[in-house]
Amino acid sequence: MPKNYDQNCPIAWTAGLIGERWTSLIVRDLLLGKTTFSELAASTGASTNTLSSRLRDLELEGIVERHQYQEHPARFEYELTEKGRKLHRLIGAMYAYGMNYGGVSPSYAFAHEECGSPVEPEWYCETCQRAVGEREVVRAQRMLKPARRRSRRAS
Repeated sequence: MPKNYDQNCPIAWTAGLIGERWTSLIVRDLLLGKTTFSELAASTGASTNTLSSRLRDLELEGIVERHQYQEHPARFEYELTEKGRKLHRLIGAMYAYGMNYGGVSPSYAFAHEECGSPVEPEWYCETCQRAVGEREVVRAQRMLKPARRRSRRAS
C-alpha cells in the first residue's frame, strides 16, 4: 500500500507506492515479462520476507498478478498488470538518470526489440501526438472548468 505523505500530489503518491528500492527493482524485472519468486529474489537481492511483503503490496494495488504454476509445493510466477506496465516510463527514467549520473555500469540495457538499439524515456503529448523536449514541459495548474463569473450591477 502506498505510504500516506498527507500531500495531494501524484508524485508523492507514486513515491509512496514504488519509491522504495526493492519495489522498484521488482517492477524493473517484471517489465521484461513473467518471472518466478526465486528469479526475483536472485535478481533483486531482496530477502524472502521483504520480497514476499513487496509482492503482496503490489498485488493489493493491482500492479502485479500472480499465477500458480505448480501445486505441490505451491509455486507462483508473477507478472505486471496493465496498470503495472504503465510504470515503464518511470523505471526507464530512473535507469537513464542512473546511467547518466550514477557512475554505474549495469550488465544489461533497455533496448528496442526490433533493432537492438538502446531506448530512452521521453515526455509525450497525447494531444499533439508527439514527443516533447524536457524544456517544453512546465508544471501547470490542473485544467478545471472555469468558474462562472458573477456579473456586477452598478448600484
